[in-house]
Amino acid sequence: MGDGQQGEGPPGPRLPDGEQADLNRKRAAATKARATIQEREAQARDAAIEALVNDILILDPDAPDDGLWREALPNAGLPQPLIAIRPIVLEAHHAMEPRKQRRWRSHLAVIAERARWEAGYRPPLPMQPASAEADAVAQALQDAADAALAGL
Repeated sequence: MGDGQQGEGPPGPRLPDGEQADLNRKRAAATKARATIQEREAQARDAAIEALVNDILILDPDAPDDGLWREALPNAGLPQPLIAIRPIVLEAHHAMEPRKQRRWRSHLAVIAERARWEAGYRPPLPMQPASAEADAVAQALQDAADAALAGL
């Protein structure tokens, strides 16, 4: 059946060796160009992604571990605390095509914005009673002030 019927080799007619080599070079050049664009876009997003990850760490270190995290970080061994996988999170977008990089950045921005909002509406921490040492310092200052006034 060597007449190019279905099920044999690559689909379509075979190119002469010279044309196939040209096609292979063009494909390799296109692949390299896509990789270069991907890396440039990733580098352009580095600072923004790092700022978002830092905001999330500060405001909500127990950030959600949803499906997108597992998709973007397949080797992170989730669930883990964000601080433990921070380097992986900061570099994950470098392995993504530009469209997925934008999606990842947007996802982090939503989490960071929610954390900012929740931090703004979080009830304040209860006041801690002064320690015995602070009370002793305050008493010593008061005694010194009383002695200075008695000397006048």
